[in-house]
Amino acid sequence: ILLVDDSLSGRIAQREMLERLGYTVEVASSGMQALTRLAETRFDMIVTDINMPRMDGYEFTQKVRTMSGIHKIPIIMVTSDVKNADRQKAFEMGIDEFLAKPFSEEDLRVAIEKHLRVY
Repeated sequence: ILLVDDSLSGRIAQREMLERLGYTVEVASSGMQALTRLAETRFDMIVTDINMPRMDGYEFTQKVRTMSGIHKIPIIMVTSDVKNADRQKAFEMGIDEFLAKPFSEEDLRVAIEKHLRVY
């Protein structure tokens, strides 16, 4: 799983959560860094934040959805922005699941199992 979040504490907490669930996790601190990782490595899923500098989660998702070979990779968006407009925009950009922070490890597990697939 590729975890994309500009917040160090967010990356640490979510990485630990994902690893406890049994997943191998690589992290990126920005959308730009994540795009580089996606060009180098095949991932089964992306977990990304919305609010990041230079390239937010919406723009990052849009770019992934146009990339040949990975455009169908499942994307779970996690954010503290829980307004309906944020949720709607995220789905319009092509995410598969939206989790509001704070979320439980069980919420994350269910979302991953629901969308994890070979693309």
